Amino acid sequence: MTLMCYVIDSSQLLANVLRTQDKVTVKELKQLAERISQTLSDVAVDISHYSLSAALESYPNKFQRQDDFTITRIERLEEEFVDVYFNQRIPKYIRVDFLGCIEPRDVHQP
Repeated sequence: MTLMCYVIDSSQLLANVLRTQDKVTVKELKQLAERISQTLSDVAVDISHYSLSAALESYPNKFQRQDDFTITRIERLEEEFVDVYFNQRIPKYIRVDFLGCIEPRDVHQP
């Protein structure tokens, strides 16, 4: 029997996190990715160096590296833009639970 797993890529994670805040650290992304994978057993979150680099190269007018540890948004990410360009790629049966895992209070905890 073959098990299937859906992969959320870095651009999808970054777009949803940076829609509600100005910056996020790689450490915070890793913690969030781990929590999402634990909450959604059939979902993996790819925040590898390659995936993060691809997101930054693919969307240079949306995300940028502030330093080795921090990624910032360049301009405000409107909810409609994020839904159309990032979230529509996520199957509906995963999207609601994935988005439920991403709340501003969850990323920048003391």
